[in-house]
Amino acid sequence: ANQYVTFKGEKASKSMGIGTPVLEYLEHFQPDALRYAIAANLPEYTDTDISGDELVRRVNDELGAAWGNLVNRVLAMTHKNFDGMVPEPGELADADRSLLSTIETLLLDEGELIAAVELRAALKKALAIAQETNAYLNAMEPWKTAKTDLARTGTTLNTALQAISAGVLAFAPFTPFSSQRVHAWLGGGSAGLDGHGWARREVPVGTALGEPTPLFPRVELPEPDDA
Repeated sequence: ANQYVTFKGEKASKSMGIGTPVLEYLEHFQPDALRYAIAANLPEYTDTDISGDELVRRVNDELGAAWGNLVNRVLAMTHKNFDGMVPEPGELADADRSLLSTIETLLLDEGELIAAVELRAALKKALAIAQETNAYLNAMEPWKTAKTDLARTGTTLNTALQAISAGVLAFAPFTPFSSQRVHAWLGGGSAGLDGHGWARREVPVGTALGEPTPLFPRVELPEPDDA
């Protein structure tokens, strides 16, 4: 059962002027960014106090930093080192297999949580896919191996692209417009994401990737939220 959203400890109330209307936030947030920030603060089991600063933090420190930056840096590295084509992987190392296995589990877990209408918990699974992939990249360091072992770099970037494909599905219920953009960058074209269920789409070797643009520019509110 969902509980209440509160603003500085008081229940949100349009008639009493407590809280900030969503349309006002849309003057500063992309629709997908605002959807994410609100979903991340859904009061499912306890009341949740919300503020403009908290919404900004969710977008800048989570959605943009973890997911948006992941997509951009992996696609940018692939364009730089493999002419924007999905590289062929070599033999997978334990780290590669572990990441792919982890994201498959996270996707299935998210699907079960959404079916149970536990949306906040489901969103955490989507964010975990981005976080796990970032941790994998930090361990594999493709920006370094690109100078010494291009084959290993190709395996790393291929694995990361498959993880991003899973992330597209994971974030789609919460950020549908940007997810469709990333889907298109991964060679999905204008085709929708319906019909994939919770099984990620394999991004084939040789797929020409789109040129990425920033998904979630940093959000700044013009003044502190006094709602």
